[in-house]
Amino acid sequence: MSDRVKQPRLWLIAALSALVFGFAMALVKGTDGGLRGEIGNLSAPWLLVAFLPGTRVRGLLRGATIGLCSTMIALAGFYVGVALQTPSSTLHEILRMNDFYFAAGLLSGPVLGTLGAAVGSYRRSLIGPVAALLMIGEWLVVWVLVNDFDGRTPWGFYWGPGADRFDWTPYTVQAALAALLLAVVVLRRPRRITRG
Repeated sequence: MSDRVKQPRLWLIAALSALVFGFAMALVKGTDGGLRGEIGNLSAPWLLVAFLPGTRVRGLLRGATIGLCSTMIALAGFYVGVALQTPSSTLHEILRMNDFYFAAGLLSGPVLGTLGAAVGSYRRSLIGPVAALLMIGEWLVVWVLVNDFDGRTPWGFYWGPGADRFDWTPYTVQAALAALLLAVVVLRRPRRITRG
């Protein structure tokens, strides 16, 4: 099959996957907060939305483009899901209140898509470890923010079910699963036999 046939299908799969991911995350998050809200607020899966499709394209510019498109489509799917669960607000109002995330996606999407293209083009065996490190990295970033800002980020958002308590469960489970993935990938690598 030629690249011309593969590429449009890849872009369609990436777009549909991003849309389903965003909508599903809105349903998981719900509107009641608590643990579901925390799971819905995990950031690393959103980074993977841009990184993973980037691993499937050739060229850094294509990686940046597919990362950007995947991120924007996932965010659109997420906020459509939020709007369907929030009848008191219109989709337009919800999008306006959350435009920060679209602005952040304008940066994170291309950066992670480019990273994905670089890893996918030059060292495919690193896709799993890089994805795992992104997931573990979120735990470390959140730990720094929570300890430096007492649960309040520099941007004014509070984490956790209440402003006075932070729930580490989703972050710790995500980091533990990522560490397990990383260990499996590292242990499965063939070892070189050296002759002495």
